[in-house]
Amino acid sequence: QDLVNVPEISTELACLARAWNHDLAISPEKHREARDCLVAVVNANATLVPALTMLGALHLGDFRHNSDHPTDDPLGRADRLLRRAIHVAPSSSAPYQVLQNLMLLRGDGEAAVAAGLRSLQNNPEDMIALAGDGAVLARIGRYEEAVSLLTRAAAETAVEPQWMQFHTFLALNNLGRTREADERAAFFDRSTAALPLAAAAIRAHRRGDEAGAARAIAAVAKIEPEFRHDPKGFLRRRGFTEPVADRLLVDLVAAGLGRTPP
Repeated sequence: QDLVNVPEISTELACLARAWNHDLAISPEKHREARDCLVAVVNANATLVPALTMLGALHLGDFRHNSDHPTDDPLGRADRLLRRAIHVAPSSSAPYQVLQNLMLLRGDGEAAVAAGLRSLQNNPEDMIALAGDGAVLARIGRYEEAVSLLTRAAAETAVEPQWMQFHTFLALNNLGRTREADERAAFFDRSTAALPLAAAAIRAHRRGDEAGAARAIAAVAKIEPEFRHDPKGFLRRRGFTEPVADRLLVDLVAAGLGRTPP
């Protein structure tokens, strides 16, 4: 975080640091700040691949959070930025990782898997890319494959990021391997991100902690108000296919989603 405030740092690096911090601590304000900063950088340097890639990822966030005007096309903006990044640096792994998520949000699971494979071809040692493939497979319902990739990536990662843990939870949970799933969600009640908190609600309910489940659901709704009034839309905007979303919603409803808050 300190990088953002170093006086001698370049504008480009400061914006990338700000965008990275956004990725670690999500809030609408941080999202807009990071996005607007990177828009200025990309306008000044149309071939800076890290900025193009990160800005593409932030436009996916615009779509997930429904934060733009209805006439805007954040996925189209992301697509153009990522295609430009790939044109400038075809051997780079990162643009394909973000393109993978774009294809998933557009409902094209096969294209998402193909983009993930290209990312790994460009950098076979990138465990984040491998885990990204696993996350996509979890969201399209290919759970056994997802668990295999995510477990392998976790074994090679010094600190397993929470999104990786969540997608392992998702795959295990939807396979019915609830004990293993709940082990993955053991510390999610401390999260500030919506999906891990949703998993924490499910785990708390299974442990008989209805108050904890209610707190977790309320925390998700505070972060993402759409979660309470349109939970399926919330999940679909994050690339969950309909069967995967429906299966997870069974557990969320059992955990208290839809009940009137006390």
